[in-house]
Amino acid sequence: MVTLREVDEGLKAVLERLVYLNRRGEKTPVRVVYSTPEKAFAGDVRRELPFISFFRISAMPNPERFNAFIRPWYGVPARKENGNFEITKFTPVDLQYQIDVWCKFYSDVSFLQTQLIHWFSYGGKINCSGLLFPVFLEDLSDLSQLESDSDDRLLRFSATLRIESWLSAEEDISTQVDQIIYNLDSP
Repeated sequence: MVTLREVDEGLKAVLERLVYLNRRGEKTPVRVVYSTPEKAFAGDVRRELPFISFFRISAMPNPERFNAFIRPWYGVPARKENGNFEITKFTPVDLQYQIDVWCKFYSDVSFLQTQLIHWFSYGGKINCSGLLFPVFLEDLSDLSQLESDSDDRLLRFSATLRIESWLSAEEDISTQVDQIIYNLDSP
């Protein structure tokens, strides 16, 4: 079963592969947290730069991605261990995420931006419970304040990613949804 949480965790696993070059020239992983920028920056993260926070900004069902193989409310049969079949229903959902990256040095900004562009410009993929979903880079904005050269200067850029996912539900949940829809449509 694929839920929003599995997609969040799949994206986090990919973002945790981002690296920067430390002062000795060694590749070092960047710390990643799931939170809004304000909450992520509420603690003293200046000692741990670069630092990445991300969060989901929208989740919209996309009926245009239904096709002949996976249709709404029909689903895909899956064989259970006891030999019986269970129907898993899939709904195509487009998810958008905001990625915020804080750095101390502009070289780190450039290095991390290059990785994001390389991975997601032409549809990278994330693994969510064994399913691969395409990820597209929609926007990359530099939000740095470059006027200051002081020690407390922070460089920041933001990226927006779109994931074309398929969320699934077990038969009993989908049956309940079908019943609710039927009751709403009934006079």
